[in-house]
Amino acid sequence: MTYRELEFPFTIIEGTDALSRLGPLVAGMGDRAFVLADPVVVEHDLHIPVVQLLKASRVEAVLFHEISHTTSLHDLVRIGRILSASRAQVVVVLGGPTALRTARLLSATRGDLDLLQTLPRSVPPHPLPLVALPTTPRIPHLFAPRVLLVQDPPDPHLLVPLPHVPSLLLADPALTRTLPPRATASTLLALLADAAETLLASPPGLAAACASHTLGLLSRIAEPAVLRPDPSPLRPTLLQAGLLSALARRFTPDGPLTLLSLALSCRGLPGSWTTALLFVHAAPRLAELAPEVLKEVAASLGITGVAAEVAAAETASFVRRLLARAGLPTRLTDLELPRAALPEIARTAWDLDHPLRQLAAFPSSPDQAFLLGLLEAAC
Repeated sequence: MTYRELEFPFTIIEGTDALSRLGPLVAGMGDRAFVLADPVVVEHDLHIPVVQLLKASRVEAVLFHEISHTTSLHDLVRIGRILSASRAQVVVVLGGPTALRTARLLSATRGDLDLLQTLPRSVPPHPLPLVALPTTPRIPHLFAPRVLLVQDPPDPHLLVPLPHVPSLLLADPALTRTLPPRATASTLLALLADAAETLLASPPGLAAACASHTLGLLSRIAEPAVLRPDPSPLRPTLLQAGLLSALARRFTPDGPLTLLSLALSCRGLPGSWTTALLFVHAAPRLAELAPEVLKEVAASLGITGVAAEVAAAETASFVRRLLARAGLPTRLTDLELPRAALPEIARTAWDLDHPLRQLAAFPSSPDQAFLLGLLEAAC
């Protein structure tokens, strides 16, 4: 058995045999589980061993997999009815970002329709236990202090305060086998940008230490993960980096790149790699604000002994090269995003109402003009 266990207010079990621990651990929480899986998981039969492991431990599994690609209030109400009717004592989620976000909100509210309708104004104090089985290495949604909730148009998009986190996280590389090579590359680049922003946004401490170690892991596999037709041997390392990045997010406010990425996702643009795209073009500005941090990010990629502005340029070039090799856009204009939309996107990012003014690397209280400048540089 090759797994490691870390004790927090939650438990993380990570390694190649992590999934084998599922049954007895869930049985200790209840004998009836609501299993929320995204459609891709069911298409590739990843849910079958999960259900079998639960049944072997005498846990009845109620499987639900009809979820959309966004976490909307409409979906929460619809699935909440089914969760309430299931009388489940624990929620098990198997999937990617949308499934993970949806499960956190459902378990926090216990599927109670009245509580769902009051989001984001209140979160109940007695959630259902949540067991998370991520199928992608990028899992910031599991521990982030707020979760993006997409209300039905034309209502605004909201970040819901959500202290509730999984009781148990089983991170098994075998569950990431359905991730295609291009998605693996985009995930790696997103984690690289996430770690850099964490260092920019956090004072020295646990979050910064997690981010530094994340960069060290990613620097060793960055180019092989992008270039290999089959990156599966690298996925255990990528999953470790994802865990560290998720833990760092728990203690880090959303930085400007994350907020802009969320604002872009509100327009239907994929968010898994837009932070990396933005980082490429924001690096020179960020080097002005926090030169020592940019030099640390560059050093993790083997770029040392140069001034901050040179480090920023070489780091941006490294990420840009990986984006291009992965066949991903390197500018927002490649996404057919009109420049006329940039002010609205900057305003949306600012209106997400996160305490940008408290970010360690931004003492000058960046405003919408600062966010707009980052967007314009990325076009």
